Amino acid sequence: MSDEDIYDKSGWGDGPWQGEPDRVEWREGSYKCLVLRNQLGALCGYAAVPPGHACYGLEYDALNEAGVDVYDGLSYSSAAGIESPVGHVELVSGRIAGDEWWVGFSCTNYMRDVLPKHEAVRRELERQGAPKWPEWPADSPFGPRSYKDLAFVMVEVRRLVAALEERRERVEGLGLPEWPETPPKPSW
Repeated sequence: MSDEDIYDKSGWGDGPWQGEPDRVEWREGSYKCLVLRNQLGALCGYAAVPPGHACYGLEYDALNEAGVDVYDGLSYSSAAGIESPVGHVELVSGRIAGDEWWVGFSCTNYMRDVLPKHEAVRRELERQGAPKWPEWPADSPFGPRSYKDLAFVMVEVRRLVAALEERRERVEGLGLPEWPETPPKPSW
């Protein structure tokens, strides 16, 4: 497992994020796994689906519909590359990703999650005289907001890998076309 810091968190206030790395990568069996902090200070979790896997290339909505269950649902799917957050960080870090299909989730639900950088900006704006933002009600149907720490996100990534592994050979109920064993012969 390797980890690194990307953001200066000194202005974000006290919290578990101060002692956590911004990027952690490891392997769970044949899956590359990644936890990456986003610009709001929240952690996001990803797993790389290898070519040949039944879920390779599937959009996150299809995987959610197929029963892949992680915190707040999958919200990301893309080939690693310059356009993708995963690929962009790979490029910046000098570690260009392979041909995997990355799927992941974020812990950035404003109604459920504490976003450290967002909270720091809010506090600074209020200090400068901006109107105080309303507090989220403690009796919200979503429960009190909380910060999802590194341990929580790593457990969710492991749950994601387990769900992907269960679907390695076949993904039921997605309405995908059946591909023939051999390409059809041309009619001409």
